[in-house]
Parts: sequence; C-alpha cells; structure tokens
Amino acid sequence: RLQAQDFIGAEIKFRAALELAPDRPSILVNLSACLLRLNKVAEAKQIAARATDIDKSNRDAWLNLAICSRAEGAYEAAADALQHLRVINPNDSEANSLRGEIANLYFQRGNTHLGESRFESAILDFRSAVALAPDFKEAYCNLGNALLDLRSIEEAIDCHQKAVAIDGNYVDAHYNLGCALKIAGQWHEAIESFTRAITLDKSYANAYCARGNTHLELAEWEAAIENYLRAIELNPKFEFLLGTFLL
Repeated sequence: RLQAQDFIGAEIKFRAALELAPDRPSILVNLSACLLRLNKVAEAKQIAARATDIDKSNRDAWLNLAICSRAEGAYEAAADALQHLRVINPNDSEANSLRGEIANLYFQRGNTHLGESRFESAILDFRSAVALAPDFKEAYCNLGNALLDLRSIEEAIDCHQKAVAIDGNYVDAHYNLGCALKIAGQWHEAIESFTRAITLDKSYANAYCARGNTHLELAEWEAAIENYLRAIELNPKFEFLLGTFLL
C-alpha cells in the first residue's frame, strides 16, 4: 500500500493489522512511516518510539524516530536516534545524510546564538554539530570563535587546529587560529597562521592587520608597518592603525 502512495488506505490497513499483532515492529514501523507521510508527526513519532522499545536494533524504527524528531524541531531527540543508528550500522547512507542535515540545523542555530552573543548556547549547538558530523570544519571554526569569546583559549586553539586538519586550505580557520594563538601570547605561532591565511588569500586584509598587530607585540616595527600598509591598501578602513602607530 505504501508503494502505491495510498497513505490513507495504508493507514487503515496497518491499524487493523496492529490490532491483531500490537507488538510487531514491522507493522509499527510501516504505520509510523505512513502517518509521517500524512503529516501526523506526533503520532508517527510515538509509534516509532514504541517500535524501538520493542526492538532496539530495528534500523527503520530509529530512522523514522529521527525523521519525526527533526520535523518537530526536536534536534536533540533526532541526534539521539541517529546515534543509535550509528551503532547499528555506521555506514548507513540514509542515516548519515540525515545526520548531516541535523548537524547543519545545529550549526545554523549556533550561528544565530553567536550573532546575538549567546555564547554558551552557541557552544552547545556547535558541539552537537561536530558530534554528528566530525568533519564539519565550519562548525569547529565557529565553536572555536565562541570559546574564544568566553576566553576558553586552549580549547579554542584546539578547535581551530581541528578545522585546519580537516581542510588545510580553509583560510578562515588559519586566520582564527592565529587570533587565538595571539591571545594566548604565542606570537610566533600566530604569525605563522596569519601567513598561511595570506598565502591562501593575498587579499585578506584582516590577516595583514592581525599579523601587523602581532609583529607590534614583538616590537618588530618595520614588519608591523609593512603589514599595516598592505592592509590599508586592501581596505582603507585600516588607516587608523597606521595613524595610531605613528603617534
């Protein structure tokens, strides 16, 4: 019945079957999928959860539960269901695709928190994103930024290093790593990171400015001026830096 797209008729059939065999996971899973198609998400979720209680290794039951939870905006419940799926089959392509979608939803919500300076909430969401998608370089990068705002400097450095390890050509990760290293007082390492960012993007004015500031910390005046001039050439908004320095 599901294959024929007659979801109303299928629902009637599955409910009748369930009366005869109320604890059969396959019926519960099919009824849940049918209800989801009919946008009866709350009931579909309840029935999928019942199927997982009966058979904790039922892949389709956990997948339906994850899909229902996502539809409700219950990302934590969706993530929990997906973790169960990872144990059952870590190579499940459909589950992995859904895992990426949920990770991105966490990432987007984390960005909203970050933009409104709710750093603790942003950190929770970015952590959830990378737990679901360990290669999510942007989530690691933004997690590092949020941690840095709360002065969790060592952990911020670690997050940016993970982003760089995932993608060595990720310009912003090199720049943000440099910023974290600079705050940590690791000035030579910070200069190396800013230089990598500039090597990848020679028009990165912020990186020139930050590298100039770091040279200034080391009393390397000529190098600082050289970087400031390049930053000003790329973006005149940085003119105040050179004026302040000359004063």
